[in-house]
Amino acid sequence: MLEGPATSEPEVWVFFYGSYINLDVLREVSYAPRMFEVAQLLGFDICIRPRANLVRSNQHSVYGILATGPIRNWAYSMPMRKMC
Repeated sequence: MLEGPATSEPEVWVFFYGSYINLDVLREVSYAPRMFEVAQLLGFDICIRPRANLVRSNQHSVYGILATGPIRNWAYSMPMRKMC
């Protein structure tokens, strides 16, 4: 697990997948995780139409990163996208 500086702002753990496992991409959307580690999410697959979304699957698993850091209004500022 990699750690950055501690903060007093609220934090949540978030599973990032697809392009968002790249820390440079996360910085482009103003998110800098304080801690992160590689993670596997069983029972899901990635559906790309045209963006990556997670869909339930009994036969697959998805790899990504589990990250935490100050959330501010970051998660709520992301545009909503249609699911597969």
